[in-house]
Amino acid sequence: MGVSLHETKLRGASFSECLATDLHAPVFSAPRSNWRDVPINHARLGSVEVYEATLRSVYLNGSKLDFVNLRNATLTDVLLSNCIIDELDLGSATVQRLELQNCRIGTLDVGGAKLMDVDLRGGDFAAIRGLEGLHGATIDDAQLSLLAPLLAAHLGLRVE
Repeated sequence: MGVSLHETKLRGASFSECLATDLHAPVFSAPRSNWRDVPINHARLGSVEVYEATLRSVYLNGSKLDFVNLRNATLTDVLLSNCIIDELDLGSATVQRLELQNCRIGTLDVGGAKLMDVDLRGGDFAAIRGLEGLHGATIDDAQLSLLAPLLAAHLGLRVE
């Protein structure tokens, strides 16, 4: 049995050293919240509004999320494992030590983000927006070959 958080407003809430399992919500609203040492397992969330939040030592595992808004958030030591995320918006976020393990992400938006020690090798992406924001990320050879046309277009290169 899971926990349903439909229409729960968690603006500015703080979560520290707690475990969240089987969370369900079509809309999860926790902007400007603080998360420290929080594992989240098997969540099914629609729209996740955590913009301007602070996440430190957060582990998300085995979850399905539709849209995750982390705009202007600060993430430190975050691990996403075995997740499916339709759209992950890290626009203008400050991200230090984020790792993806076996994740499928439809669209990743990193426009204006500041990434440091971000490991995207465990992610499968359909699209990436804001390519300049990838500075500071690690990708693998296969991801680079998929990004090549986007990078060429971004730089105004003609490939013949």
